[in-house]
Amino acid sequence: MFTDILTKFLGAFWIALGIWWLIQPTALRTWFRRKISRKARITLFGFAVIFGIHLLGVSVASSGILPKIAGFFGILLLLKGFILMTSKTLDEIAEGLAGLSLDALRLWAAGIFVAGILVFYM
Repeated sequence: MFTDILTKFLGAFWIALGIWWLIQPTALRTWFRRKISRKARITLFGFAVIFGIHLLGVSVASSGILPKIAGFFGILLLLKGFILMTSKTLDEIAEGLAGLSLDALRLWAAGIFVAGILVFYM
């Protein structure tokens, strides 16, 4: 029950972020340029690991193509959580993403939007 509510909330949050970043891609660029403190980084990526495990559990327990896609996103979240916890890796990736064109940032935002829809309706 709690995981269903959490999943709906996170899906709605990702949908809202995707829409906002589609409208204002410069806000996404600003977010990539900002430095994250160590404590916030551990919290953020720890949450990504937990949510990735949740998505993997849903994909194993359910049948159909949509849960399998969610499982794929779960694997990506796990990898993201474990790899990006070090500050050097995160800073290098953030610098690269901040230098993307506005069209590439809109494509990134569209991916966040689609991921939010998948999470919301699983």
